[in-house]
Amino acid sequence: MEITFYILAGGKSSRMGEDKGLLLVNDLPMIQHVINAIVPLNCEIIILSNSDEYEQFNYPVIKDAVASKGPAGGIYTALNHSQTEQNFIVSCDVPNITTELIQLIIDAHENVEVTVPSFDGRLHPIIGVYNKSVLPLFTKAIEENKLKIMHILEQSKFKELKLKSDAGWVTKLYFSNVNTMEDLKGLEE
Repeated sequence: MEITFYILAGGKSSRMGEDKGLLLVNDLPMIQHVINAIVPLNCEIIILSNSDEYEQFNYPVIKDAVASKGPAGGIYTALNHSQTEQNFIVSCDVPNITTELIQLIIDAHENVEVTVPSFDGRLHPIIGVYNKSVLPLFTKAIEENKLKIMHILEQSKFKELKLKSDAGWVTKLYFSNVNTMEDLKGLEE
């Protein structure tokens, strides 16, 4: 499957007070951990950010097509930009994501438009495979300013990949996202 990876790093980080993708976790910027999980898959990586600081990672950086629309705007920008039907969307603030988890989600993506994981019943829509075919749904959501990702997903043919803590190798840590300094402290080893 040909797939393009888009890392969403355009958030305002209002709760954090600074650009969280550039914050250090175990001596590396948070986004670098996400990049490191993607690199073994030998796919194109594109960073979505309005900050030129992300150019230091030597991947293309594109700006939001529509400002201040949150993750829905980021996914809209990615799908609008993409040249591939399948696109893996991931937030920059999940530094514990692994190559194995990403591959599991990709492998589960069959006969649907979107595949996103849930862990112990909590859906994680900013980690998943989005087909370019859902672009019209995101376009409509942006136009109507109805930006809840779940509302958009419910209009598509989507699959929830249900993962549980008793699965063995999958842990809650993989899905831990960082919104506050307290969250960041919880990730440090």
